[in-house]
Amino acid sequence: MRGLDRTTEHRLRLPAEEFREHVLDPQLAVTILSGEALHPLKPYFSQSEYDRLERVALVPFGEGERLFGLLLIAESAYLAESPKLLDVAFSAISRPITVLLRENREERLFPAQDRAILDEDEFRALASELQRPESDNIVFIGFDISNVVAHIAGQADDVDRFRIRQDVLRVVSVLVSEIATIGTSSSGRVILMLPGTGVADPDIVLHQIALQIAQLFDEIDSMPALAPVIREVDHETERVEEVLSELV
Repeated sequence: MRGLDRTTEHRLRLPAEEFREHVLDPQLAVTILSGEALHPLKPYFSQSEYDRLERVALVPFGEGERLFGLLLIAESAYLAESPKLLDVAFSAISRPITVLLRENREERLFPAQDRAILDEDEFRALASELQRPESDNIVFIGFDISNVVAHIAGQADDVDRFRIRQDVLRVVSVLVSEIATIGTSSSGRVILMLPGTGVADPDIVLHQIALQIAQLFDEIDSMPALAPVIREVDHETERVEEVLSELV
């Protein structure tokens, strides 16, 4: 994001489906907005930035009904060119950029196939084994993805909730498998186990997970609430089993 104020940088999270259906011209590689047509952008810009807008180009990158990315150009000498010339120019780059965006999305979703996600019994056994007098404290993060799965499933009648859940777990795995052990409870919550040595800030980890879910799943328009519980276990005073009972 370049050339925009900080308020706009925080706000500019365009809902892909809404813009695909109501703003983008499906017949063109680039959609030019000006005058009243700029109004759908107003909630995503600061007032000062919005007041400066005269023409905006929106360039979608996707395949069929799937939108992988959207390039927004608010200021450029190219915006003075004819819409037909812009359409020809962006048509030439649309396909290679779409391929790169799709591959980037799939790389974040699918390389986690071989990364272990433990069930509750396996997770409890490993956590108990790690609680030794000579060990560092252990940080546990429990959070709920059931609302995310339900929201995605609610967007279509023929989706498999189990596969959606597995996709969400893959996103989590890609993000944290190098710093945390991942488990799932019988109630469906996800549990992360990290060494309590400042390897990662639990709040930042949760923020990144929610952000990635929002970015990778078109059905999620904003960062989801994960209802997290964070506990740090001191091996001298607390038992892992007791803490895990609170998290699962």
